Amino acid sequence: MFEERARATVESLLGNNNVLLYSSPRITDKDNLRIKYKGLYDSLKQSKVNKEGDRLMVVSLVNFIQFNNEKNILHFLIGQIKSKKIAEAY
Repeated sequence: MFEERARATVESLLGNNNVLLYSSPRITDKDNLRIKYKGLYDSLKQSKVNKEGDRLMVVSLVNFIQFNNEKNILHFLIGQIKSKKIAEAY
């Protein structure tokens, strides 16, 4: 249930740059994660992702992915498309 609720919440917010996209350095402490990703954190809570640890895990994962270009699927796919390697990306 947690996975379904968390996935639906993140997917519903993907187009909202105010919630998911930031250019500041990666955050590692809980209090600042709650503040920076307030929209996502609150949306997870409203979606009945009830455990704070679960909400923080999702927020931390989004934060990690955004600031680790080696493991960021979005950066990888954009690079593949720009290099005209669409078949490989698929």
